[in-house]
Amino acid sequence: MTARRAATLALALASSPALAQTPSPLEVIAPDGCVDAATLRAELLRAGVDLGPTAPWRGRVVARRVAPARWRLTVDVAAERDTHDAREAERCEGLPELAALLVRNALPPSRAPVPPPPAAPAALRVGVSARVGGAVAVGMLAPFSPGVTAAAGVVVRRARAELGVGWYAPQGDVGSLSAPRVEALYGALRGCYAPTGDDRAVRLDLCLDAELGAIGNVFGPDDPSLPVAQRSLWIAVRPGAMVTWRPTSAVGLWAEAGVRAMLLNPPPALAADSPERTCVALRCLDPVSSWAQPVFGAGLEVRIR
Repeated sequence: MTARRAATLALALASSPALAQTPSPLEVIAPDGCVDAATLRAELLRAGVDLGPTAPWRGRVVARRVAPARWRLTVDVAAERDTHDAREAERCEGLPELAALLVRNALPPSRAPVPPPPAAPAALRVGVSARVGGAVAVGMLAPFSPGVTAAAGVVVRRARAELGVGWYAPQGDVGSLSAPRVEALYGALRGCYAPTGDDRAVRLDLCLDAELGAIGNVFGPDDPSLPVAQRSLWIAVRPGAMVTWRPTSAVGLWAEAGVRAMLLNPPPALAADSPERTCVALRCLDPVSSWAQPVFGAGLEVRIR
């Protein structure tokens, strides 16, 4: 209710004690059987008029006989403005409907808030991402095996899917014999879910990688003088978490940590210094570290859209 409306209504109530003391906003004064208060209020309720005790209006309807065949109906309403109306009729029948019409016309139009239209569903935004960076695996070829990694994929809201590759650099020779190039190369399929969503500068992804790789003399020809396998395949899964910070919508920095769990490790060597160690081209791997390898990485991400 506006200040002007409240002042007008207060003035009307102050000048009419009968209206002010009426619990309902409408007072009806009429002979029995002429204008029934319940019937009149029912008509107003059907028209959507507020009849509660806190309604921002007050009204009085009076019906009386002024002649043997003449009735007078007066309607006074105090709302945004004071309204007085008087009509005459030959019979009392029909006066409730007329009184309801006059009350409705005296009240301002309904100001019930119009519900906003339903929000349109957010458009599905598909982003394309590319990542490059460095990585360190604990126990791949040595206690700490440095490497590089790259991946490309799509980001759809909280989900991320990527195809990636990684390479761990050759390590130093083990033993007294000269060994050929020994490295690790793999490809990975990654799926991630961001529990905090994708609408923040910092995004946390919980990821799972499926990896297929080769370890040993990956790129060079075999050396027939070596008595051990010179390359071998391995299969692993790598659960982990990745945090991405994007100061702009297109460029960001990422860091990750996970554990590579070997499902298929390189087979035992044909010749090794110990049956408890796995050797590939004279690189002997500790079984404990080779089956479960902590992996860390960080780098740069570019996002399109």
